[in-house]
Amino acid sequence: MSRDSNQEQRWGTFMKLLLRSKLPWKWYVVQVIGGVILSTATVKIPQLAGEIMQGNIFDNQLVTRFIVFTIAVTLFSAAVDFFTEWVNLNTDRNLEKSIWKKIIRMPMRFLDRLNPSSLTSRVTSDASTVSQGLSQFFSLFYVTYALILTFVTIYSMSPEMFVALFLLIPWVLIVAIFPGRFMFRAQNKIQSRYSEFTNYVTERLGNLRFIKSASAEKFEINNGDQTAESQYKSEMYLAKVNLFTLPFILSTQGVCLAIILVYGGVLINRNELEMGQLITLFMYSQIIPAYVNQYILCYQEIKRAQGATRKISEIVESDSELVERKKSFAIPDDDIRFEGVSFNYGRENILSELDFVIPKGKVTAIVGPSGSGKTTILKMLERYYEPNAGKITFGNVPIEDIHLNEWRQAFGYVPQNSALLSGTIWDNIVYGLERNATEEEVILAAQQANIYEFIKKLPEGLHTEIGELGSKLSGGQRQRIAIARTIIKNPDYLILDEATCSLDPQSEQEVQKALNNLMQGRTTIVVAHHIKTIASADKIIVVEQGKVKATGQHQQLYCEDALYRKYCDLQFIS
Repeated sequence: MSRDSNQEQRWGTFMKLLLRSKLPWKWYVVQVIGGVILSTATVKIPQLAGEIMQGNIFDNQLVTRFIVFTIAVTLFSAAVDFFTEWVNLNTDRNLEKSIWKKIIRMPMRFLDRLNPSSLTSRVTSDASTVSQGLSQFFSLFYVTYALILTFVTIYSMSPEMFVALFLLIPWVLIVAIFPGRFMFRAQNKIQSRYSEFTNYVTERLGNLRFIKSASAEKFEINNGDQTAESQYKSEMYLAKVNLFTLPFILSTQGVCLAIILVYGGVLINRNELEMGQLITLFMYSQIIPAYVNQYILCYQEIKRAQGATRKISEIVESDSELVERKKSFAIPDDDIRFEGVSFNYGRENILSELDFVIPKGKVTAIVGPSGSGKTTILKMLERYYEPNAGKITFGNVPIEDIHLNEWRQAFGYVPQNSALLSGTIWDNIVYGLERNATEEEVILAAQQANIYEFIKKLPEGLHTEIGELGSKLSGGQRQRIAIARTIIKNPDYLILDEATCSLDPQSEQEVQKALNNLMQGRTTIVVAHHIKTIASADKIIVVEQGKVKATGQHQQLYCEDALYRKYCDLQFIS
């Protein structure tokens, strides 16, 4: 085993995940106590059977006690199994909550390294593997107790048989360790392939129209076949690991039974063992292997859980966004300043020593070619990222010192393709609002966004379902609902990122009217390729290759800056 593989199988990361998640530890203790009681009763049953077969078969009291005891053990066993499943479901739920909370609070820099679709399996299937491993682990406490109690009983009947059977356990435990390491690799591979398959299916289902319009069905079928084949191969690897370990598991019972029958027969011939005791030992031969094999299964399940949760552990151990900072945003309105701001994604430099001011209460437009860093500037204003160098200040206060939640609540953001969620129009308009909105408020916001006339014509009005990601609406309708959401939020500051791009002229006109309503009296930052939407801005910042090339107003820049003049001339504006 290489050093890297050993590091991959470190227990520390796995244990940190368990300790950081609010798992129902007290219920696991109750599960162990229930298992101990059940084990005590289970070990007693063969003794009662042996007494009956010893010649007391006509002892009605003994037979009745045996029947009642067996029924009670069966019912209690069912209750313990149900309780164990209940504890597992609680563990799944708590882990899912913990992972989801962590994902929601992740910094964008970390999320950028992950595929959002692949996170689905992390929250669902990966988390459920942990409960199975923990259940197996805690079962070892009462399994160990049951084994000790069983061997103490066997020793009281026959010390020779005790020695013969006890030699079986170390051999099984040694055998269990080696396959367990392969189980870690197998499960790690399965979870990785499952994540890839989930990602592939989710992405393609969301783009079926595009696939059909491109007549790419055959291509995607082939890709789907390859992805499914990769998943199949990882599952087959696990099946081969199970095939390797299964003979050892099954052989335990055969060996145990052979020892008891053969050696038990010898002891009976020597008059060192009675027939009733042999029958008791025979019944123990049915349960001892199950107990011993529990160690193998437990080790394998823990390794499976360890493999499945490697990515979960990476997520849980990542730093969350720090919401509470040094200062409240309840301070007088002021200019926003970029002072020597530089930023890069990995080695790729995006922004270089930006210096400019966004004046309070004014409209500031940011113009430049695609890839010049305009959207990155907006992301930094939203505080998705922090500068690698330089600083952004609100007046004289560095924005990283201002409470993150208060800052984002103060900003309204309308991107090129505004995000809507499954649900009703009402749900999407009031989404993120920290108070209960009245119907009058929602209607007014829809009116100001120039979308209410459309909403009134719908059968269920504001309570109409819009489909997944707003699939039942046009692009212009989605934009105006997003603008209504921003209007009802009533932010102090407004960020518009290509808000009218890719819309037809009529929709663009309607959206622009809504934006004009929204921009009144607010500090507004606008990014647009269409110069006509920003020519009337109070201040225009021209960026190129991550640097500020020029700042000023429309007429000034048109006369002095060649890049801006080229943009205007291309769109017949002067």
